[in-house]
Amino acid sequence: MKYKFKVALSYAFEDKEVADPVARALRNAGVKVFYDDFYEEELWGEDLSILLKNVYFSDSQYCIMIVSHHYVNKMWSSHERQQATERMIKEKGKTYLLPVRLDDFDGEIPGLSGSIGYLSVRKTEYQKIVDAFLRKIGRKDPSKPIYKTTEKPIKINKYPISKRSLLARKRNNSSNRHLKK
Repeated sequence: MKYKFKVALSYAFEDKEVADPVARALRNAGVKVFYDDFYEEELWGEDLSILLKNVYFSDSQYCIMIVSHHYVNKMWSSHERQQATERMIKEKGKTYLLPVRLDDFDGEIPGLSGSIGYLSVRKTEYQKIVDAFLRKIGRKDPSKPIYKTTEKPIKINKYPISKRSLLARKRNNSSNRHLKK
């Protein structure tokens, strides 16, 4: 079967700090990934209940489900999870759903069997998700992209730069100018 996406990400908005670098790293590695930020124009004005049903039920070969206490209580993530679970049932348990539990989340995931293997990571360990997925799809060396990309990987700084550190940088740069001549 031909899929539009190799993988779709299902996550709660509160866990976007994990989903975003995962999606970008997978795309940089040459993986066709459904991540809502990559398809803003296509989603705009559409009936998302229908469009997302298709994404999570038939258009993606795999679904990485990023699970946290936020995820299990959100309407849209519940909708995505229902479609993914229905797909698993239809395909009689064929590997499709790849759950990732964030920060030791050990709660029940409604509609998902407790016997499904999952990856457990901290929010800061998004690269573990990327590397595990690339190995899952048969990439021997996950660090090597299958094509060169012009997009630079993003850096997410959880801690905003304080005014004090900006002033210190400015002073250091101006005091080092004599070295650059």
